[in-house]
Amino acid sequence: MKKKVLIIEPDFAVRTLLEELIKTKGYEVIATQHGLQGVAELEKNSDFYAVITALELKNQLINGVKVAKMAKEKCPEAKVIIFSGDFTVMNGNAEFADYFISKPYCDEILSLL
Repeated sequence: MKKKVLIIEPDFAVRTLLEELIKTKGYEVIATQHGLQGVAELEKNSDFYAVITALELKNQLINGVKVAKMAKEKCPEAKVIIFSGDFTVMNGNAEFADYFISKPYCDEILSLL
């Protein structure tokens, strides 16, 4: 069985690129646009190998830190990766992610899986 990776990224082009790159490494990928969709996937599946989320989920009810926190609760063994162009908004929430990656990030994310 393939290991599953969850991606939460609002930008279609970025989400699609990440999805395709990670699939080439042999992973099953579930990609969502919204944080609430990501949370719903975490509620359904507790066997994700990795959860990759954008920190800024603009115009959404949940941000990347909240997604990361839920991922650690629901899938404690999963690697949680947050990516952003601005980590100043983390404000002491670093314990919810295993890795923080600055944009651009595709090669760096692949090296962590």
